[in-house]
Amino acid sequence: MPCYRDLNVFFIPFLGAAATGRKDDATPWQRLFVYLAGPVPGLILGAVCIHYAFETTGEVQSWLIQFGALALALNFFNLLPFLPLDGGRVVETLLFTRFPRLRVAFVAVSSALLMAGGFYTGDWLLILIGALLAFALPADLRVARLAQAVRLSGVNVAERKRALRSLFGVLARSGRAAKLNFPQRVQTAKAALPLVMQRVPRPLETLAGMALYVFIIAAPVAAFYAMDPEVRIGGPEVILDAAMHDRAASPPTPDWEARVAAAPDAAARWQVLLDAGLWHEEAEEYAAARGYYKRAFEVTEGFAAGDLRAVDALIARARVTEHPARAVEFYNEAMAALSDAQGRDRLRVADVLEALYLLQTDAS
Repeated sequence: MPCYRDLNVFFIPFLGAAATGRKDDATPWQRLFVYLAGPVPGLILGAVCIHYAFETTGEVQSWLIQFGALALALNFFNLLPFLPLDGGRVVETLLFTRFPRLRVAFVAVSSALLMAGGFYTGDWLLILIGALLAFALPADLRVARLAQAVRLSGVNVAERKRALRSLFGVLARSGRAAKLNFPQRVQTAKAALPLVMQRVPRPLETLAGMALYVFIIAAPVAAFYAMDPEVRIGGPEVILDAAMHDRAASPPTPDWEARVAAAPDAAARWQVLLDAGLWHEEAEEYAAARGYYKRAFEVTEGFAAGDLRAVDALIARARVTEHPARAVEFYNEAMAALSDAQGRDRLRVADVLEALYLLQTDAS
């Protein structure tokens, strides 16, 4: 964001990251670009995650769907036409820049709707944001009156210094401003500065900008209603079920036994058995997975002492066993085999210790 001043990035709980900055003479399209640069990529990222979730399986699929649904929900919410959301900033820029006092009314409506939505949903954060907007309304009205007075004076405020002189001049002549101390006057002038320096959008710019905004906010709504009704009503859980159903229509289960028989040596046979166990584990067919992992471990009995492929088979067996005590036995056996592990192989030790800790936590 070239030429922007006082840039800051901060995190709003449950809403995400937000960037703030100031460019007092930014054009309407520059402001529009800044406001849309956050939520639009987020919507695209969410849609891409949902799309590719249908082409994956297991934990990756579940993660993509949950992350995609969260990204879509948060960024669509951020596009709603209420201040201080980005969608509200877009509407403010295109419709209310010309009329500062109408902007104050827009802030009041946004505050009321946010608090109403917060009370309806029980979301304290929405109530807090709405209350803060309402608390700032007197200052907003003071800023709007100041900006309106400077505009009506006809003074050329294209330069920052000249604009500030005009603002302080109006404040000095205003009876209402007499009650303000110097820091309050400075804050009022700084808040009004962008309102008097920013170029008001032309009618064609307003129409084009609103058309773009309506398209961006309508596209996810149209996509949502174009979904299958059961998926639309059920949300992420049903999307996951639909993705699993789509996977079920894919090619049938590989002929693992034929692949085992075709393996040229013990190492290849171990790899096929481990792959077969993983395939059935991801399909939640745990009985079949247990059988293949057990056979993979039995193959390692012919390997050299200390071969870590036996550890991999033990860890796999621990993941799918029905009995926690048996899982602990497998992990302890794996730890014994890892006693002399070096380098990157020590990462397996960390994985086993973490699994044992989780098992003990669940047991307690």
